[in-house]
Amino acid sequence: MKSFPTPDEAQRKKLAKRLAFAHSDRSDDGSVLPRTAEALALDPRQDGGAARLEALVAALACERVIVPVQLEVSLDQGSDAALKRDAVCAETRHDDIDFVRTQTGAGEALVAYSSKDSLKCHRPQDRPMAFDPFRLALVALVETGGRIVVDPGVSEVFLPRAAVAALAQKDSWLPAWKDAELLAELRVAARIGEGALVDMRLSYGGEGLVRIELFADASGEEGALRARITRAAQAIVSSQRLGVAADRVEIVPRLAYSV
Repeated sequence: MKSFPTPDEAQRKKLAKRLAFAHSDRSDDGSVLPRTAEALALDPRQDGGAARLEALVAALACERVIVPVQLEVSLDQGSDAALKRDAVCAETRHDDIDFVRTQTGAGEALVAYSSKDSLKCHRPQDRPMAFDPFRLALVALVETGGRIVVDPGVSEVFLPRAAVAALAQKDSWLPAWKDAELLAELRVAARIGEGALVDMRLSYGGEGLVRIELFADASGEEGALRARITRAAQAIVSSQRLGVAADRVEIVPRLAYSV
């Protein structure tokens, strides 16, 4: 999979200049916003979290996130320190923010939260700051190869590179498992319907993983089936379009039994 270099100082300054100031609504109390709340309420157990992820990406196209800002306070500040910690910061500069990162199965990702409450559950020592997902996506593309995790330690929704790129371009995101043209391209590359391979399905596997199931005719000879699946897998992973659409790919052979 393609690796992304760490940005140098010039790239960071260019990004900071592009982001300028991150203004937020001073009336924002840091609560989870309506579309984000609806997305996070979807049950990830039904489809591996695909519907929840798709709904959250759509919500972030028009709603803000919360990013943690580390706040250093002395012990004698008492309740004033707590008020500062819990207040939603109205304005800051990108180059003043030390964005929090976390490790995922797909690589390092920037951290964001749906609300100040979810931040408080996971990082109670940090101050919540309202932030535009468009701006956060731009930062993520430069600093983590385009990966973001929303509500780590709570809902923990991983935003894959392709979704983050769409947010950064203010464009709609078409998930790989819903991309009919991608499926058609992969079916041709794997020669589905020719010989032993009879079908292919794409689904979401979590943390940027696109699962590709290859169905082989169970009546075929085992050695020949294995060789055929290997050739198909090699053709699939060479797809440039798939490389853009998926952070990670898992190919799962299945046996298809005729009725």
